[in-house]
Amino acid sequence: MESCLMTSDIDETVVDDKDDVNKLILKLKIKIEKEPHEINHYLHLKSLYSAYIQDSKAAVDILEQALTHFPTSILLLLELAAVHEFEIEDIKVAKMYYERVLALDPANEFALKGLDILNDKNIHP
Repeated sequence: MESCLMTSDIDETVVDDKDDVNKLILKLKIKIEKEPHEINHYLHLKSLYSAYIQDSKAAVDILEQALTHFPTSILLLLELAAVHEFEIEDIKVAKMYYERVLALDPANEFALKGLDILNDKNIHP
């Protein structure tokens, strides 16, 4: 199955096998080394790990690396919450990331809804 992935200034790239994905991963890692303050590189790399490689630990690692450069990024915190909630199924850690979002933005609807759903799961497992 062929699909496309947009990766910042790596033009639209056709991804139709694991070699293509691995090449993109390598390109993005190099870009991150050269431009560590470009958040989109981290997000694209996380997407490759999650969607194509299905390596949630690598996805979390890259997001946590990004968080060292963007410690108040609500987007990164929500991505980390989602990976922990839906891929790793670690509700405790997902809640922690949603709570960090709410500490920065108490009215964040995504974090409020995420916590509501996770709290409901704790009541009705």
